[in-house]
Amino acid sequence: MQEKFATYSEDKLIEIVRNYKVYGYSEQIRSMALEELKSRGIDEEVLRLQGKINNQQYDNAEHFLARYGQYSKIALVAYLITLSLMAFTVYAGSVLGLFLFPVAWLVYVGCLFASFNAQSKFYRAVKKERKTTDFYLFFFLGMPLYVFVYLHFREKMKEDMSLVN
Repeated sequence: MQEKFATYSEDKLIEIVRNYKVYGYSEQIRSMALEELKSRGIDEEVLRLQGKINNQQYDNAEHFLARYGQYSKIALVAYLITLSLMAFTVYAGSVLGLFLFPVAWLVYVGCLFASFNAQSKFYRAVKKERKTTDFYLFFFLGMPLYVFVYLHFREKMKEDMSLVN
């Protein structure tokens, strides 16, 4: 592979170093491209100062996608617990369920808003305009049909990662 890099232009090698995640390359490929650049007299520190080492936009989008995933999973678990407690309280008349239900619901709503916030920051990072209807879909359908809303947005955001270059 190192021989192949010898045929690449410096711009192409810098592109590989900067966007290796976008192209699905490993850290090893990135390191080999950096080594080739070093052999041509291009210092890694100079590239770093010029902002050519990292793709900050992609890294930010990846970070907010991960945060969305974390908050959404917690919200999903809290949602399922909330539904279970509600059913348990209604059908069994449990006093314990009556006290735990508001706690689970607050965790769910808090994580729902946190995941919406992470989703908003994700779309700012990928520089894609969001429709106003996304908020309404997220909030109003997110409450009663959270499982479906979560699955829909998770797939949509993974697709939208391809917008980062």
